[in-house]
Formats: sequence, structure tokens, C-alpha cells
Amino acid sequence: CTLPIEGSGLSQNDRIYIIAEHLECGTAPQSFSVNQGAGSSGERTSGSDIISRFGGIIMGSHGTFKVCWCGSYDPISCPACCQTMQEYTVYAGNLTSGGPIQGQVDRPAIAVPFSYTITGWGLSDVDRIRIVDSTTICGQAGAEVHSLGLEASTVPNGPPSIVEG
Repeated sequence: CTLPIEGSGLSQNDRIYIIAEHLECGTAPQSFSVNQGAGSSGERTSGSDIISRFGGIIMGSHGTFKVCWCGSYDPISCPACCQTMQEYTVYAGNLTSGGPIQGQVDRPAIAVPFSYTITGWGLSDVDRIRIVDSTTICGQAGAEVHSLGLEASTVPNGPPSIVEG
């Protein structure tokens, strides 16, 4: 996603940190839910002096988070700035990320059809799933194909059969 932050005096050197909602900027480490796009390398991808856009943010779980800002980085005068959580002291706003509740483990009987229910926030009828082996990491090599343990004719393809909410 691309996260816009509006203000004044913004620059190409702006950086953001995303932390858990209940913590305070400047005192908390970046949330483990952030897979990409924030932290010491979370540089602005576009903007002006009144808006900074941070593109390429990938969240690994749903929830509400705080966005903390650091504007003191400068490649010449302060190349070591915005490297620690203590430098991200400005609360810039909240970020709400949708997605499934993670960690669900089902153990269906072998050779018996079963239904799989996914719950979470922000889900829709255009969402898709991939069932992979437990040793495969989602989003990594090997996760682009279903587990060979599935009967090919039963592999889920297309939209969910039931959508509620």
C-alpha cells in the first residue's frame, strides 16, 4: 500500500516507523507485522513539501497501528539519523490494515471433502487462498502453487463459495 502523510516542511528524507497501537512513538520498536516499507529504510517514495507518500508497505497481519515520523535524516549532514526507534518521536497518525486472522490450523480427515472458513477484517469476494505445505512460507518461493497433498480436482480456484458480513 501507499501511505500518505500530510504536513508542512516535509522532504524526500522523511522516514516512518509503524508500531503497535497501544505503544508510544519514540519508545517502541517497529511492529513485527510490518514485512516491508518502514523503519530505518522506510524512505518516502514520492511527495512534496506538504505531502510525503510511503509506497511499498506490506503488512503481515491485520490490525490498527501507529505511524511515527522522523524528519531529521539527511544524507550529507545527518546520515546516521532516523536509525533508532528513539528518533521516531512524532505521531503522524494511524494505519489500519485488513486481512485474515492468522495461525489457523485445521486437521481434516484424509480423503474426505471439507470446508475451510477464513475470518478477519476487510475480506471480500475477490480474495483468494493458496493451501501450501506447513514447511512452505507464504509469500516465498514455493507458495505460488498448492500443496501436492491436495486432490487436484478439489483445489480451491475462483471466488469464495460463501461470503458473510
